[in-house]
Amino acid sequence: MKRVVSVLMWTVMGLTAVFPANCLADSIGNSAIGDPAGTRRLVALPVEFSEPLVTEVNRLLQIDVSECEQQIEAIACPQLPYQTINVKLPYGARDVRLDVNDPEFEELELGGPIRISDGPIPLSGPAMFTPVPSPEFDELAWFPSDWARMRVSGGRDLDDWTFKKFVTISVYPVKYLASEMKLRSLSSANICVSYTLESEERNTRNGAETYDMLIVAPEEYAEMLHGFVVHKNLMGVKTVLVTLEEAIANPYGSDDAEKLKHFISEHVRDHETRFVLGVGDADKFPVRYADVWDNYDDYANVTDGHLVPSDLYYADLYDDDGIFCTWDVDGNNLYGESSSAKPNHDRVDLMPDVLFSRLPVGRRADLKSMITRMVNYELKVSDSSLDFERVVLCGSRISGPEAEGEYACEQLASGVFSNYEPVKLYTTSTFDRDAALSDRSVLDNVGDGCGFATYIGHGVYRAWAFGMGNYLYANQLGDLANTDMLPFVSTAACETSGFDNENWEHPQFPAIGDSISEQFVSCADGGAIACAGATRVAYGAGSGASWNMFYAAKLNRLMFKAHKDGYRTVGEMFLKAVEGYITGWWSATVYDIKTVMEYVTFGDPSLKIGGKIEALAPPIHVQLSAPRSAYQNETFGLNVSCTNFQDSRDVLFAVAVVSPQGEILYYPDWGQELTLVPFTLEAGFSIDDFELATVDMSLYPKGCNTFYIMLFDPDELTPCSNLGGSGIYIK
Repeated sequence: MKRVVSVLMWTVMGLTAVFPANCLADSIGNSAIGDPAGTRRLVALPVEFSEPLVTEVNRLLQIDVSECEQQIEAIACPQLPYQTINVKLPYGARDVRLDVNDPEFEELELGGPIRISDGPIPLSGPAMFTPVPSPEFDELAWFPSDWARMRVSGGRDLDDWTFKKFVTISVYPVKYLASEMKLRSLSSANICVSYTLESEERNTRNGAETYDMLIVAPEEYAEMLHGFVVHKNLMGVKTVLVTLEEAIANPYGSDDAEKLKHFISEHVRDHETRFVLGVGDADKFPVRYADVWDNYDDYANVTDGHLVPSDLYYADLYDDDGIFCTWDVDGNNLYGESSSAKPNHDRVDLMPDVLFSRLPVGRRADLKSMITRMVNYELKVSDSSLDFERVVLCGSRISGPEAEGEYACEQLASGVFSNYEPVKLYTTSTFDRDAALSDRSVLDNVGDGCGFATYIGHGVYRAWAFGMGNYLYANQLGDLANTDMLPFVSTAACETSGFDNENWEHPQFPAIGDSISEQFVSCADGGAIACAGATRVAYGAGSGASWNMFYAAKLNRLMFKAHKDGYRTVGEMFLKAVEGYITGWWSATVYDIKTVMEYVTFGDPSLKIGGKIEALAPPIHVQLSAPRSAYQNETFGLNVSCTNFQDSRDVLFAVAVVSPQGEILYYPDWGQELTLVPFTLEAGFSIDDFELATVDMSLYPKGCNTFYIMLFDPDELTPCSNLGGSGIYIK
């Protein structure tokens, strides 16, 4: 097959029709905030609070305020309520200040001490954890010291695809003086955010072509990705591929990771790039290790250490003023430094500016398999599928006596997954369950097909750890055969996405292969279409009823909430989860910083979970069916299905095959010349699995070869059907 360098374009009677560009895909726009520059501006936020409710729980006082849904959860700090207010400012906002004016409060005498928080709980062996009390709390001073605090981040606003400044204000309606057991109760105040506005010109594009997605891959993988680039363009996601070697061939940065980040930053500025896909495992694609001292196994490096792999580094490109965010403000070559004493020493912004995800592949065969799965998911999966409406919820007891993971799953079932059919797999019988949580019950129910799956409990690099010696190991995922409905899998557990685990040792489970999340996305016959989870030891906090409000479980919940709120791509779900986490915390502790830094996603960031939206389907629907895989010495029938939901009409149909190298051949002669075949569709016309052609696989290279079909209006030569297709992994 002849190499075709350009994006798949068909020229018919002077009209350039991109097969597939922009065919039925959602358009992605970008606009700048048009607020002109001026003098100092003010955002007024009046607040009012009810009197605090004081109740006694186990001889300690619990303080609640009806307007507050959150509580301070830090080691050895009083559990006090707070309210979060979020304000979005133009990206050009500068010198942002917070003032609390006219506070009205009264002082109350308490009859005893307030409940003290235990703080975070590691979702791994607690013996290696040495809790350090928060420096925020002093028994001789009012806590918190201020009525309100502010944090400013800069990042992408998905509502209009522009850069914004996110101002998070934590308002504390009560203060506590522990030495005198007194409370100050705030009834009202005027919260004021003021700023100046400078020009928002970010020097983007420079007349360069725009791209929705940038793929960066090692040269050894590039040839296998050209067909995938064509596919993404067919799906309406304008995509370009750059080799890793080319990306890091620049003079900026102290190592390959920083050079790559500079390249991504320039690409985002010059080409308005929104998605970035990094291809390669830890030994193929640079890893940025954040230096996080969280008092868990910091020195022994047995399970966790203090070096945390963080792909957020490649997404957090700029600080809140639009300046390149090095993650190394003091220039000591230690990145993202964080500790109990200095939770954000390097002043990391943390808010994503681009939607980054990774394909953690170390073998060519795994990449070929992943490409085939992603192509078929986009071409075949629909949000109306009955299997997609199933969600597998896996919860276990974590620290006891409550089964925290089960409580958290119950809240997901009644909340973000209220419109789904839940399959509940729990370790205890605290709640009604469909089966006891075990390796077999997970494999059986995920294997039956589902749209989402989650696990909330203990984990290690190569397994979900259910307790009492029960595990789901990575190597067991080869039993899955759910290729037709691959779920999005997210975990609130330790280490499950530790993609660099080949370099780490566990006392019980030596890291002799890929992590369980990596195995999920690379299984040959099943698994997951994308995964999210922690690369090191994760944390939880609170009781069963509040488990979803903190740390790993909170981020896990926010991922799923983002999808429910209409943010359907893997990258969007991740960004909204991080945004929701950052704009909801009371104060950035080392545990919050680590939770956000260590959370990674595996998969195509531009892929829409749930596939096509059935409600937007065109009146003519076409599809091709073929085996998921075949050997080069085989032949198979390429079958077409078509349904016309409108009146009789004439159409032209075209079929093409795209090789892994991006080469294109056209039906019926399978040559390089496009042929549009005329056909009349009667009203209500419907065929199912009609054999269009017999295909000899010996004519095609190994890897993902994708067949596409589309119908065109004969007068206007515009698409009048969906883009149908099928990817075949030729071995």
